[in-house]
Amino acid sequence: MAANPELCIVDVRRRSERDQGHIPGALLRPLDGLRAEVASVDPNRLTAVHCKSGYRSAIACSLLAAHGFKRLMNVLGGYDAWAAAGLPTRKVLSAG
Repeated sequence: MAANPELCIVDVRRRSERDQGHIPGALLRPLDGLRAEVASVDPNRLTAVHCKSGYRSAIACSLLAAHGFKRLMNVLGGYDAWAAAGLPTRKVLSAG
């Protein structure tokens, strides 16, 4: 995201999935609550949407498009493909 500050990455997985690994800087907006939180995402930014493998993000892209988003990308293969490509990821460290 540092290479393109205009890019907004939206993670539509559940928090428990995100805690196992996520893209640094991505907004967590789980698909089941995305409709209620659509106003928290800027419709004018270039927006890449991802889930674990690509199914939920395709649904999320349709929902966002219905709310006026025009600059959308579905991250094919989702988080799994991102991580497999060796791109930056983080895990939430548990207290212990």
